[in-house]
Amino acid sequence: MYILQWILQDNLSRRIDKIKKYLSESILCVNNKSVDIEKPIIISNGVELRVHVLYIHDKSINNPADHYKGLLMKAVWQGEIQLFFKDEWKLSVIPRIGNIVCTFQR
Repeated sequence: MYILQWILQDNLSRRIDKIKKYLSESILCVNNKSVDIEKPIIISNGVELRVHVLYIHDKSINNPADHYKGLLMKAVWQGEIQLFFKDEWKLSVIPRIGNIVCTFQR
């Protein structure tokens, strides 16, 4: 039982690391260390991922929450994130992504 748990946890950790790398480098254009992903939560119609972005002060970005949300939404509208999850999680269909919320705390 413990070995199976360890394998599942290790597999989940590797998947989260890949998601973190993809989001930080390809979508948000921030350092990998600036992105943190909580353990995914299984919900009735899918999986909930909570992604935290450490904002590094950049005076050219007036509203960081809107900026990061815009980057994420653009990737969703273009289907990039959906294809990443389909390929990474070896899904047979392209997943739907919704309810993206970005907040920023100073």
